[in-house]
Amino acid sequence: MWAGGLTRRAVAALRLIALAAAAFFLLGGLTACPSRAKREFPDSLIVPPRAREVQYGKHHGVDQVSYKIEIDYPADEILSLIATTLKSKGWQPLEEDFLNPGLPSSHVAGWEEFGDITTHPETTVRQWLAQWENATHDIVWYALRYTYPTGQPPDLHTLQVFASYFPADMVKKAKRMTEKLREKEMKRGARDGR
Repeated sequence: MWAGGLTRRAVAALRLIALAAAAFFLLGGLTACPSRAKREFPDSLIVPPRAREVQYGKHHGVDQVSYKIEIDYPADEILSLIATTLKSKGWQPLEEDFLNPGLPSSHVAGWEEFGDITTHPETTVRQWLAQWENATHDIVWYALRYTYPTGQPPDLHTLQVFASYFPADMVKKAKRMTEKLREKEMKRGARDGR
């Protein structure tokens, strides 16, 4: 049993739901309007001066930024910059994934490593994924990733950062969408005898 009395399989299913939602919100929208000026975005989307390939976007009401930066794993300098800047603006770190209560965020669990079999060749990913919440219940979500071909020497210097700002109304919508996915998965598991 894992967090909240969940089985390893249930936790894996919840992580899959979280990753699907993250991919939808974090990655899907960055092509929606990459040309918008930086000044139009929330100051909780933090971009260090050394960042390159910076892209801003908005997708389904969620403001987003992505960039790359050269910094060695575990990117303590960037994590510290993000955490201290957000704290100074009144944001609080969430110990659990806001879409999957009971699933510890990287504020608690730290970096994770997994194989991404959806890429060819297969990629190894080291990822730090967590959220912060402000007093009005907006959420800012950060995903930091080092990726490299599985079986090759690790590239633990080129960090990819994806950040999304969810206004409180979008937080509610994302939670409803995730709950529907969770219910569907639970029904499928019950039907399949899992």
